[in-house]
Amino acid sequence: MTQAVLVIGFQGWMNAIFGSTLTYLLLGVFFAGVLVLMSFYLRSSKSPKPDPKDADRLNSCQGSGDCESKLLSCLESLGGDSKTVLLAAAGLDCLPVTVPIRIAILSSEKNKRCLLIDLDTKRDAVWKSFGPSSPSGMSAFAAPSGIRNLSIVPAHYFEQNKQMNIASIARNIQKQYDLILINAPYLDGHPDRKMIASSARYAFVFANEPAQADRLAKLCAASRCKILSCYKMQKNGTPSASGSAQ
Repeated sequence: MTQAVLVIGFQGWMNAIFGSTLTYLLLGVFFAGVLVLMSFYLRSSKSPKPDPKDADRLNSCQGSGDCESKLLSCLESLGGDSKTVLLAAAGLDCLPVTVPIRIAILSSEKNKRCLLIDLDTKRDAVWKSFGPSSPSGMSAFAAPSGIRNLSIVPAHYFEQNKQMNIASIARNIQKQYDLILINAPYLDGHPDRKMIASSARYAFVFANEPAQADRLAKLCAASRCKILSCYKMQKNGTPSASGSAQ
């Protein structure tokens, strides 16, 4: 008799717990939270995990055009269908515009669809290099460069629109290109540097001093943007590597 009462009491207790609407609601919230956490973990595990110490690894890269060829070969070795790459520099003297332009041209010559986004609003150097073959560049839509497979987003677009919406641009057009290069020659002191760094999956860093490279490396690491190599410009204008592709 006592056992029967206990069984009936237990069943009533279970029905009281699992038969209520509030219980089902709480269970639903719990399992939804578990799914969100699992999704976040999977995305994080697939993201590149940069190491700020990459800025301390020295390498050499000499000769006109040789550096750009090595950088492009590094990108090609990564595999994948589409890459967004940040050329992050500590100042205008750390990264001549010829470097991103040569990489873009070399990529386009290999029948890769390439987009060069210029964030140098002080000089608008990419636009001036390709301007005669380009339309006004008043919108975020890529303008033709005059070279097959190569398009550009000029820096004056961001200046005229008073916003650095690089993240949305890269995200919306990523599937249209095999390679998206973001030229950021003074990222170290840029007010939108965190947002810019988070717009790319990979980065090449250019700096004159180890402290500059270290700051940019930490910025990229915080944005989960993998540093491929770090460079210092030689006096003759040729980049000499101060980092190696990992």
